[in-house]
Amino acid sequence: MPEPIRVTQVLNYFKEQWFVDWFHDTGRREANRVSKEALKIGTRVDELIKANSTPTTKDKAEVHSCIAAYNKWKAVYQPKSVTPCNRLFGTVDNHQITGEPDIMVDDVLVDIKCSNKIALSYWLQVNMYVMLRGITTKVGILRLDKETASYEYVVQDYDPEKVLVWCGLMRAMVYLKGGSEDGGLDIQEDGEN
Repeated sequence: MPEPIRVTQVLNYFKEQWFVDWFHDTGRREANRVSKEALKIGTRVDELIKANSTPTTKDKAEVHSCIAAYNKWKAVYQPKSVTPCNRLFGTVDNHQITGEPDIMVDDVLVDIKCSNKIALSYWLQVNMYVMLRGITTKVGILRLDKETASYEYVVQDYDPEKVLVWCGLMRAMVYLKGGSEDGGLDIQEDGEN
């Protein structure tokens, strides 16, 4: 049985134009290095938030900045509950789909992003998580800035049109890959072309 298609796998296959431009301007090797480092920071921030923990002296300054931003957000919004989410599974067009949202904040499914802006792909991602969850709820993006320790928190109604967009991208990815695992501008190891 094939591996389930990850929600983010589809979004990573079709990069937004700003990313394509940055990737080409920066060059493959440097873009891969920066992207991998950003992924490590985001993963560490997610781990700390889900564990309700604090960074250590071994953590990079960007991790400390993101956690400071998260703590500012919590102080301002004072949520009644922040609950880590579990991995979700579902089916679209006979394909197994999986994804793991970050947190539920009261009645809002929230994905945490350590980035400099909220991208359209983030909204496609959280709306897919709601569809997989099977319980309609609001969706939110909590953007934590790695440099300024500031945050941006945006909540929207669940949007089934964004689910349809993601499903169209998934269909296109499956068609274009034709069973192949390579595609697009996926992050590669430094030694690869």
